[in-house]
Amino acid sequence: MCRVGLTFHEIKNLKISNIPAHEVFTVKINKDSGYFTFEAISDNASIKFNAKFISLKDPSVYINGPDDYYFK
Repeated sequence: MCRVGLTFHEIKNLKISNIPAHEVFTVKINKDSGYFTFEAISDNASIKFNAKFISLKDPSVYINGPDDYYFK
């Protein structure tokens, strides 16, 4: 499994709903009118905001073990 970090700048319209400790989210990033819209949604929670700038961070690699409940 690989994880990539994202950095957002000039965030506005932040909405967070019912963030659980461990849940899989589906992420969508779109650009409209000079701002990126970030939306992460799971069965029970969501995060949504607009950001002027977005950048990628270095990836890191994880290998799942038999007791690893963070990744499926």
